[in-house]
Amino acid sequence: MKTIKLKAEFDYNFHLLGIITKAKEYTLSWAINNSIGIELQKQEDLLIDLKNAKHLSISNYSYKNETCAFFLIKNKLEEEIEGEQVIFAPSLRTFDYILKIESDNADPSINDIYNSIRSVSQVQSILKLDVNKIKEKEYFLL
Repeated sequence: MKTIKLKAEFDYNFHLLGIITKAKEYTLSWAINNSIGIELQKQEDLLIDLKNAKHLSISNYSYKNETCAFFLIKNKLEEEIEGEQVIFAPSLRTFDYILKIESDNADPSINDIYNSIRSVSQVQSILKLDVNKIKEKEYFLL
């Protein structure tokens, strides 16, 4: 029997910022809104079904306009599986939240966004992430 292989190539035309904070998600989204002038709003949780019949619920906030979109995704989930905290993107376990930035422009002034969020008092640390080096980059194709 002949095997057919499907090769899919995805466009990873977005930026990711990893955020470390002790702040609650609503406090962080409010602070980000004030620092970069957007209006992140709470969305329905993303639901993921796992092989072992478990379900994950991932909290997220988003903002979209005609030229760009922002998604604040909780990386460290409240749920536990077999006594261990569940991480949305395990290779990024250091970060509490991931901010995904999509833009029609070649560069949505990512450095300005980074610097503005870095100055927020609730943010302990922020790092620009190279999407191509992230093992779970497909997870961010929301």
